[in-house]
Amino acid sequence: MSGKARLSKTILEMKFMKKTRDKVLKAEESEQSCSMYSSEITKKMLTGSNLIVEPSYVPCEDLLIGRFSFGGMNPELERLLLKEQAGKINANLEQEKEMIKDVTDDKMALQYTKFQKTLSNKYAAQERKSSEKSQAFLFQNLDKYLSILHGNHLIPHIEFMGNPGGIFSNKSSVEKKAVWRETAFEAANHFIKRFGLKYVNKFRFETWNEPDLHNYNILNLTKAEFIDYVTSIRSGLAEIAENVPGFKFKLRGPAGLFHKRELHQFCYGILEYCTNTCPIDILTYHRKGQGESKEILRGGIELIRNLTKEFPWIAQMEVSNNEADLKSGWSHPLPMNSDVRYAAKLVETVFLHWDAKIRGVLKNLETISHDNAFLSYHPYEFSQRTLLAHFRMNNSRPIYSEFIKKPVLGALGLLANLGNKFLSMERRQNISYISTVSQDSGFFGNILAVSTRNLPEKSFKFTIKLPPGKNVTAFVEILDQKRTNPARYWKKNSSPPYPGQRILQGMRRIQTQKVLVSPEFLNSSEFSRIFKISSPFVISLRFCEESLKNPPQKVENLRFNILSRERITILWNDNYLPSRCLKNYQVFFKAKNRRGLWKEITQGWHVPDLSFDFWRPSGVSGIYKVRSVDILGRRGKFSKPVIVKSASLFAR
Repeated sequence: MSGKARLSKTILEMKFMKKTRDKVLKAEESEQSCSMYSSEITKKMLTGSNLIVEPSYVPCEDLLIGRFSFGGMNPELERLLLKEQAGKINANLEQEKEMIKDVTDDKMALQYTKFQKTLSNKYAAQERKSSEKSQAFLFQNLDKYLSILHGNHLIPHIEFMGNPGGIFSNKSSVEKKAVWRETAFEAANHFIKRFGLKYVNKFRFETWNEPDLHNYNILNLTKAEFIDYVTSIRSGLAEIAENVPGFKFKLRGPAGLFHKRELHQFCYGILEYCTNTCPIDILTYHRKGQGESKEILRGGIELIRNLTKEFPWIAQMEVSNNEADLKSGWSHPLPMNSDVRYAAKLVETVFLHWDAKIRGVLKNLETISHDNAFLSYHPYEFSQRTLLAHFRMNNSRPIYSEFIKKPVLGALGLLANLGNKFLSMERRQNISYISTVSQDSGFFGNILAVSTRNLPEKSFKFTIKLPPGKNVTAFVEILDQKRTNPARYWKKNSSPPYPGQRILQGMRRIQTQKVLVSPEFLNSSEFSRIFKISSPFVISLRFCEESLKNPPQKVENLRFNILSRERITILWNDNYLPSRCLKNYQVFFKAKNRRGLWKEITQGWHVPDLSFDFWRPSGVSGIYKVRSVDILGRRGKFSKPVIVKSASLFAR
């Protein structure tokens, strides 16, 4: 139309020119379209025929004709098919080289990139909606739980198992494999986006727990399907690692019992598969005892030795006993679970495994853990294998839970205070000792001693040689049957299912370790004391140099659990320091109607951990703040004060 005269816009807008106007606009659009694609459409395309006559629909549908084999059913035939396919690909490549190109490679790449970008921008939202409909992963409830763990500086252990939402029901083996891969990918991807790469890199990912047990194998997996499941989980996590720089993971498995081979085919089957290529990085197993720590260690050593004989590559793999419990069956009530006996034997279990690793008997031992994160129930509040005694207050409105810390929880805290460098381990007079130090910012020493024997109160002498020339302050804590036994106090008060405030306060007074030696400056390089102790016991002796550079940190994330108008649990976070010279925490309270008067509500209490239960008959509404104090007497900065209105929170 460039050579023709054009009608003015004013004339075209007239009513009787409507048909002419439409014809002109159509001609202009056609001209613009031809100009836009002039580099792609050749004259041959415009003049030649657009129809191709094909006598068969086989090439149209890209179908294959002949005999086939898949999944290794006929290896010889599959090799021939691969060879034939490779020949066709090479022939096509040669044919493409001889073709005359209407458009150069550079232009085609440029145009294709623009075209792809346009399509992706146009259909991105539509594709996201479509994918969500095909396979939806809802993380809301899991996010709430993980947020609680994250807020408490706890690291989750993720086991991929179960049938959430019936996602695997009525699916073929091939479909299940694809869904497991997608599940692992989507879960890891979501965790990273929500909680950050630094935190997720600490997660422990593990395969199906004890997969050979029928009550756990709810999908009725076969051995082949179980191996497919493990490789799919690995593949999904590996895809995230390929696409997210810095994401690191070690897949654990098979979390098995490894007893009789005919009864535990899944666990042995994955090891047989690992002979060629192994999807797991850390071999996890479960070995429990019959009530003694030595039985746990002995069972683990025997298992790893037997497996290594059949599968020599295990000698180069990290291993972990992640259910190193004294007895099987967490809910089975045992008197020893109630008091310091369980705490002492757990510490002894750690000592024995640490010693086996140092001596090279279990040189590749990565970790051990204990299956005790359960909630007890009546009438076994203390005697089940748990960290806390749980009292469900069904006689209250609203119904709520009260928790008492068992000695085993305190024992784990004392283990956490050990230094980051091992010195020695020994056993004398039925007492096991481990000595550790940290010297990253000054001298810090910690000796933990444990006795599991049931003996009446007697005198024990502790003599510790310290480095000369150090200005050191000593601090000693203890867990034993006489000083720290809330279960015994509960039983003396007739074991009430709904303990009142007097009994609750009495149990809480003795639920944490007691101070044997308050912070005491030493004038010599030797610490020597005689203590009267009833066995079993766990004793922690810490020594901090006066020049220690790590002061107490500011307490953060102060939060509350309102149980009633008179009862509140205060919780907080603190930063971990390698030199654990922390002594305790102090909680301060100020009633809203009393200006300027702060009161320490933890006075007379030893609060070595990150929570405190407060009872005030006149109500717990007010302002709270917390700070830490170390063995050297240094005080950290107060947390940000937080106002609590018990009426509004309790109504929640």
